[in-house]
Amino acid sequence: MGFIVIYELMTPQKRLSIHSRLMIYGTLFLLILGTLALLLFERNASSLGSGLNRITSAFFQAATTRTAGFNSIDLNEMSHASHVFMMINMVIGAGPGSTAGGIRFTTFILLLTGLFAVLQGRDSTRLLGRTLDVEHLLRASGILILTLALLTGICILLLALESEQDPLVVIFEVVSALGTVGLSLGLTGDLQIASKLLIICVMLIGKVSPVLLFTALASRPERPIRYAGGRIALG
Repeated sequence: MGFIVIYELMTPQKRLSIHSRLMIYGTLFLLILGTLALLLFERNASSLGSGLNRITSAFFQAATTRTAGFNSIDLNEMSHASHVFMMINMVIGAGPGSTAGGIRFTTFILLLTGLFAVLQGRDSTRLLGRTLDVEHLLRASGILILTLALLTGICILLLALESEQDPLVVIFEVVSALGTVGLSLGLTGDLQIASKLLIICVMLIGKVSPVLLFTALASRPERPIRYAGGRIALG
C-alpha cells in the first residue's frame, strides 16, 4: 500500500486522507477479486491444491503478483487465463511510495474514473466524494501509454530474439521484469545472452518505475501560452 498509508495508519488521524482510503479499499477489493478470479480459472485444475489450500494458494498468488513475486505453486500448471490475469496485476502494481512496480494502483483507478466520467457525460472526475483535477487524469494516461509502449517494444524485440519460445511465456517474462515482480514460467535460464541482458535492462527500468520515468520526461516548464481551442473526431 505504500509508506504514505503506513505512516497515516501509525499516526493518530481524525480521518485518513483520500489517498490512504483509496489504497486500503482498493487493495482489499483487488485481493478478493484476484482470489475469486484464480479460483474460477483453475476450477478444473489441481494447480491450487485441494480443500482450504485452494483458497490460500489463490489468495497468495493474487497478492504476490502485485508485490513480492513469490510463488507457492508451480505456475506452469496454471491455465493461460490465470497467466494473463496475473500479468494484468503486474502491470497495475501496488501503491505509490511502495517498493513494488507497475503503473501504480492509484493510476489505474484514475483511468477508471476518467472512463466513467466520459460514459456519464461529465467533464470532471470524482472519487470518494472529491473532484479530481484534469491534470491527474492526463498524467495517469501518460503513464499508461508510456508503460504499454515500453512493454510492446520490449516484447517485440524479445520475441524476435527468442522466436522458438512460447510467445505467452516470453511476454510473461517481460511483464514480470518491468513490474519488478520476479515471477517466471521457467524461461529465464533458457534465454540467450542478449535476451538476458535485455531482461536486466527491463528490470532496471521497472525499478526506477515508469511513473518516475514519465515524471522526469514531463518535468519541463510549460510556456505561458494558451492556444485557440479545437475539436477532432473520435471513433
